[in-house]
Amino acid sequence: MSDKATFNYSPFDSFLEYDFSVYEKSRRPSDLDWSMFASLYVFACNVIPESIKVELTLAKYLRVSEEVFKRLLKKIPDKIFRKTGHLESRGGNLTFDAEELIKKNLNDTQAKLFEESPFLKFHSGSDLV
Repeated sequence: MSDKATFNYSPFDSFLEYDFSVYEKSRRPSDLDWSMFASLYVFACNVIPESIKVELTLAKYLRVSEEVFKRLLKKIPDKIFRKTGHLESRGGNLTFDAEELIKKNLNDTQAKLFEESPFLKFHSGSDLV
């Protein structure tokens, strides 16, 4: 009964509503797409245990291969996302411009949720509490 997989559990059910099909269909992402992708990555780093590979989990969620996901992660523009530590380490921070772009394109309820949740904006690799 404690195995969440049997209940079709996904940690991404509590993430903001957004259509990530641009990555699945290999289209050119907009700045908003990159910002939401970076926020999703930061969110995953915060909610997925260290023992589980974030890249693989997100690749499955976005319906792309793990290699494609890793390439996408490296391609996030610097004006949107800053990686903390070395390239293989978990986490990073959204830039202020990315935060503003996301808030501008969300409905009021989701914009308030985004504004109040640091887990959607940064992950330092240490506990925030």
